[in-house]
Amino acid sequence: MPEVTPQTEDRRIRLADGRAIGFAEFGEAEGFPCLYFHGWPGSRLEAGLFEEAAREQGLRLIAVDRPGVGRSEFQTKRRPVDWPHDIETLASALGLSRFAVLGYSAGAPYALACASRFPDRLVSTTLIAGLGPLDAAEACRSLPPWMRFVFALCHRAHGLAVPLFGLFAQRLRPSPERLFPRWFLESLAPSDRAVLGGAEVRGLFHASVMEAFRAGPRGVAWEGALLARPWGFSVDAIRCPVMLWHGEADHEVPVTMARRLAARLSTVRTWFLPDEGHFSLPVRHQHAILGEVKRSIG
Repeated sequence: MPEVTPQTEDRRIRLADGRAIGFAEFGEAEGFPCLYFHGWPGSRLEAGLFEEAAREQGLRLIAVDRPGVGRSEFQTKRRPVDWPHDIETLASALGLSRFAVLGYSAGAPYALACASRFPDRLVSTTLIAGLGPLDAAEACRSLPPWMRFVFALCHRAHGLAVPLFGLFAQRLRPSPERLFPRWFLESLAPSDRAVLGGAEVRGLFHASVMEAFRAGPRGVAWEGALLARPWGFSVDAIRCPVMLWHGEADHEVPVTMARRLAARLSTVRTWFLPDEGHFSLPVRHQHAILGEVKRSIG
């Protein structure tokens, strides 16, 4: 049994290979467990977006930092397909026999990896504004130009990406406004601009991103490289039910990518919401999303 560090808000477990992974809990402490996988760059703090809905639905939201991010230690040569190993260890440490998984944005590949690895332990797999596979040219072309550049940099020039991400983190640190500059906000859907106009939401995303750089930029840069490469498992082979939520006005992960991903999943239920964007979807529809997770428990 892995050793669990006793902490009130942030906790860590030590894995068999000596690494530590960090996590935090939100929502109802005695509720049904739902493991939350954050976006990129992001961290366990991102799950604070769902605190209110998790309490309402009686869910125990367990948000996990991926290797090299936040309180989780770096892992060399990892791929998304390796993530379920860490999750199985965490689930055993916490005494979880069955649970749900939820992946937001770049957390979606990691939720799908769990669906591929141990479907019998999952009551549901939920994707919110989820990133699809990027190993096809047409998938990459659907992304905004700045995102294509960042993924290409991480994939093809990792040694350069690490110090650049370090400079990026330094620039962001002073205030949440630096995470969402005017040019970026102007590229978003009106619904996203409205949501990010709120200081609380903007501050939460800023805190989550800054926490991603707690141990430096290496883990964040490596994550970008991993997402741009083959994930190590077949999306088409997933047979357990998946719930996919996506805003049709999402400019970060375009809805065309979500529709391609949905077409490859044999047992998927979809919610495509007009006018919702990448940030407005989880903020405005968290109660409906977690309500479906609660219903999946049976």
